[in-house]
Amino acid sequence: MLVTDYSLNQFGAVLTFAIDLEELVSEYYNSIQSISDKTLTESEVTNRINAASKRKRNLERSRRENVTEITLEPIEGLDAQNYTISGLSYDKEGMVSLHKIASGFYEDAMEKLNVLETKRLFSRHHKEHSRLQKTVEA
Repeated sequence: MLVTDYSLNQFGAVLTFAIDLEELVSEYYNSIQSISDKTLTESEVTNRINAASKRKRNLERSRRENVTEITLEPIEGLDAQNYTISGLSYDKEGMVSLHKIASGFYEDAMEKLNVLETKRLFSRHHKEHSRLQKTVEA
């Protein structure tokens, strides 16, 4: 799993990165289903896969609805290298890292966005990943 080949300097690129990030979260939890780690129950893993799919759909909807802003809003100060998901273990530590990276991306990106609806969406996703991280840490 790797998300690095992005230039996060435009609204559209930031949304595409977020969509791909949620796809990777879903793939990560699909992989967890096939191994024997029991940090989460099968139901909890399924819920996390469904939540990632829902976040992805919300991001895709936001991209469609804000197509005008995609070409107009430059973004500065985001580096995809800071949000790389690679080599995560499929255990408690890996899950914590996954959600910490995702939460950090949404927190950093929402500060750079001027499209209010998308900014709110990123804020919700930041909070959700922070909550997921805390539930794994507990």
